[in-house]
Amino acid sequence: MSEYTPSQNIPDRQPPATSVGIIGWVCKNLLCPWYNAVLTIVSCWAIWSAVAPFWEWAVTNASISLDPEVAKQHTGAAWGFIRDMWPVFMTGVYPAEERWRPLIALCIVVVLVSLSLVASYRRSRWLKILWFVSPIVVFALVYGGGITGLPVVGTHYWGGLMLTIMLSIVAMLAAFPISVLLALGRTSDMPIAKPFCVAYIELIRGVPLITLLFMASVVL
Repeated sequence: MSEYTPSQNIPDRQPPATSVGIIGWVCKNLLCPWYNAVLTIVSCWAIWSAVAPFWEWAVTNASISLDPEVAKQHTGAAWGFIRDMWPVFMTGVYPAEERWRPLIALCIVVVLVSLSLVASYRRSRWLKILWFVSPIVVFALVYGGGITGLPVVGTHYWGGLMLTIMLSIVAMLAAFPISVLLALGRTSDMPIAKPFCVAYIELIRGVPLITLLFMASVVL
């Protein structure tokens, strides 16, 4: 029998299939030790118990017909209603013949957000100018009147996703300068500004957001 010498090349042996790849990860993290295996089985059972009824309701027994009589024959979701009411979900009770206006406003917002996510455009001056001008353009487009020559659509007709996006943009644009002023006021030595800023910040941080929303809906 020949003895082993360092000059001999012995091919590496492949690791067991149960210790590498997906199978290895499952065995290491989900099945070992034994209590992980028990937790995995219980979790799979809980997920299946929740997903299976939802799948039957959303897919298996669902209906996509707009006919109410056909929808009544199914015990699942009536997706036809969602398809029929989709414009209402997007723009609320905004006049049907003028719904192209909030659609264009939404496209403007999507384009600006997309450009802001690109690093090469994020610091450009013209993008900041567009963000500064966009609320005015969007409001003029959706509200109408004035130099636009479009029919006026009152704010009581606004709703749906359009209103949510507009309020989000206004809140984000207004929150940044206000937060900077509050932070500066909190760190200042001014006897009036500092207590006011501290009280406002602690009030907003300490009160649940849902409470503020309810108060705003009642007061306003």
